Amino acid sequence: MTSRQQTAHGGAERGVVAVADSRLQVLADVFHPRKVTPAQIGLVDTPPLRPGEGGADSRRFLAEIRQVDALILVLADFLGPGGPPPGEAAETILLELALADLEIVEKRLERLAKQKRTAQDELERAVLERCAKALSEGGTVRALNLTKDEATTVKSIGLLTLKPVIHVLNLAEADLAAGGERILGLAEPVLVTSALIEQEIAELAAAERQAFLEALGFSEDGISRLSRTIYQHLGLISFLTAGEDEVRAWTIEAGASAREAAGKIHSDIARGFIRAEVVAYDHFVADGMSMAVAKEHGHWRLEGKEYAVQDGDIINFRFQAGR
Repeated sequence: MTSRQQTAHGGAERGVVAVADSRLQVLADVFHPRKVTPAQIGLVDTPPLRPGEGGADSRRFLAEIRQVDALILVLADFLGPGGPPPGEAAETILLELALADLEIVEKRLERLAKQKRTAQDELERAVLERCAKALSEGGTVRALNLTKDEATTVKSIGLLTLKPVIHVLNLAEADLAAGGERILGLAEPVLVTSALIEQEIAELAAAERQAFLEALGFSEDGISRLSRTIYQHLGLISFLTAGEDEVRAWTIEAGASAREAAGKIHSDIARGFIRAEVVAYDHFVADGMSMAVAKEHGHWRLEGKEYAVQDGDIINFRFQAGR
């Protein structure tokens, strides 16, 4: 499921993609809620970068993508023998991003050299010098495997090559089954799809989609596979809430505490946190989808605010209002 909206500048479009999660329908069949709300990922679809052109369009493109958490490169591979190899096209784009990063890093280093530096500035300078060396050699900041503290130090300047990259290989229908082998040399993940087929799938009735996908050798559509890949490479998980009003998936970073998860729902819940009532989704299903049985088997439990939430945890938060 997607929604899209044209922006007022640069031809970019913003959309929202629902994260595929079959667990929601299972819970909906149990709780019969008034609504079901999947986790969502926001996407920004920009006009293509034209290497070497520069100008206002290039600056707008770079400013737009500095705001995102991950980069998705959509590579065409249906142009025939005379078309550019998709792997080569990807490397050209990534080189442009590295050059843009190098320019920003060098300017920041120049500013640091002109001011009286604190201990934090010295840490930033050391990290930036490592970045500059890698970028000048055609590498990426991502490949430096910066620590969390180091990455935080340079986060404010929006380095493009620090972001995770996902390649989407757009094929002709006839090439869909075998297409991924063309660019397996790339280090980043590659998803194989066909824009024309994705459009056909979107227009099919729900009952017909699965049979169509299975005939192509896929268990789910490209948007679902993309949303899962984004989740994985951004280190995200979902916890679930379920009741008569709503069944919902909430996005958090892996390792987030129960209190942090509560804050995703409402800041008042985090502030007045008392405890979290938790049962893992798999245990809930194994226990006949009954909270009473889950309690009998010891799978329903109480957790404190520092509990590290796991993907698929079904949680009910207890909190004191007005605290």
